[in-house]
Amino acid sequence: MDVGDILGGILRIYRAAPWTLIGIWALIAGLPILFLQITTGYTVLLILQIISAPDLPSIHLDSDPFGSQAIFTGITVSLFAFFLWVFFSSMAHGALVHAVGEVIIGRVASVRNSIRVVLLKMPRIIMAHVIIIVVLILGMIILGGIAAWYEFAWYLYPVWPPVFVIIYIRYSLIVQAIVVENRSLLSSFSRSFDLTSGWWWRIFGISLVLFVIVVIISFLFGEVLFSISGNFRAIDILPFFCVLPSSLLATAVAIILEPIVPLAVTLMYFDLRVRKEGFDIEQLVRAIDTPAEK
Repeated sequence: MDVGDILGGILRIYRAAPWTLIGIWALIAGLPILFLQITTGYTVLLILQIISAPDLPSIHLDSDPFGSQAIFTGITVSLFAFFLWVFFSSMAHGALVHAVGEVIIGRVASVRNSIRVVLLKMPRIIMAHVIIIVVLILGMIILGGIAAWYEFAWYLYPVWPPVFVIIYIRYSLIVQAIVVENRSLLSSFSRSFDLTSGWWWRIFGISLVLFVIVVIISFLFGEVLFSISGNFRAIDILPFFCVLPSSLLATAVAIILEPIVPLAVTLMYFDLRVRKEGFDIEQLVRAIDTPAEK
């Protein structure tokens, strides 16, 4: 499977069940995305207002002339919103995997059924994401500690992005292994590692192209949304209402764009199983049906 095949597969899946895919992401991750958009948008406005950025809504900070307390609160709430988004988007990712499997075997994918199935496996999916996040954070802390003790340690920082990418690619199929194969938490890590062995560069290339496409589209929409926020002058309205219109539009865009990468990874998962194991439709039917019975 190359990039063209993946993009074609994404379009076919979207045409087959557009409202199911969008409904899964909107129902599960919609509110967390909106919360994240509002908190980050408001925090960015505070920061840019303090550095006197032009063409931005004016936000009065009479109780805190320097805005340090407001910015700290905004960053803290934004971090909370981010982890909330990670939690619910992980659940949406799992439900999306099940829905894609249903479409591939020719069934009508259901938002309710996909969510019901993934709820039974949600603890494993969440723990897998938590483990990866903790490992990445610990790596950054260790690098920071080394840099604090040794002057040459700053040379290690350029190593971290490639390490992050390697970990992401190697363990990008964890959710698929849990949802489709009903793997345990530890088994899902080894399963993802085994499936991606020998195909790392192909997966990396496809993921990079899709990431760039999503970023470009998001940037184009972001420019429009930023201009919308800039047209609101907060002299007579609350800062919240400055970011609300653009946050609502950004959430709608995110609900459409965010499923693209998980959808592509799911298609690559099935392709790898076909190439390595001779995986067929009958096996997929059993894999989709068996967890639902449990």
